[in-house]
Amino acid sequence: RWIDTGLIDGADNYRMIGLEKVLNFGPLQLVGEYQTMLVDRDAGADNVNLHGGYVYASYFLTGEHMPWERKSGTVSRIKPFENFFWVNTEDGTRESGLGAWQVAARYSWADFNSVGILGGEAESVTLGLNWYWTPNARMQFNYIHGTIIDSGAIGRGGDYDIIGTRFMIDF
Repeated sequence: RWIDTGLIDGADNYRMIGLEKVLNFGPLQLVGEYQTMLVDRDAGADNVNLHGGYVYASYFLTGEHMPWERKSGTVSRIKPFENFFWVNTEDGTRESGLGAWQVAARYSWADFNSVGILGGEAESVTLGLNWYWTPNARMQFNYIHGTIIDSGAIGRGGDYDIIGTRFMIDF
C-alpha cells in the first residue's frame, strides 16, 4: 500500500459520501468523482476525514461515443463503427477496418492525513490510448506519473512512473 492509515484508534463507525458526474458530448466524455470518508471516534478523540477524487476526459478519434444506459445509470459497451480487421481478398487486395480509437487523460488524488492520522497523500496523472477492436475486444495502453508525499507514518514517498498495456476479451 502506497498510502495507508493503518488501524485508526478509537474508530467507532464511518460514513462514506461520494459524488460523481458523467457528461457525454458525442465522442467527448468528461467524468469526475469525489469521495470523503468521515470516521467517528470514541469520546475524546477527534473525528477523521479522509478524501480523494479524480477528473477524467476521453475522446474518440474515430467518432464513436460512450453509450449510456439511462435505466441503470451505467455506461454500456463501445460498438466501433467498423471492427478492426485486415484480410487479403480473392483479387489480391487488402481490406481493413480501424476499430475505435480513444485517447484519455485522468488526474487522481487522495489525502489520508487528518487530525493526527498520517496515512499519506498521493496524486497521479494518467495518459491512455484505447483501441477497441470489436465490441468484445480491446487493447489499452497507459502511462502514469504519480507522486506520493511521505507522511512520516508509512516511511515512503517519491515519484513513480508506470507503463502498462492490457488486452481484454469479454463475452
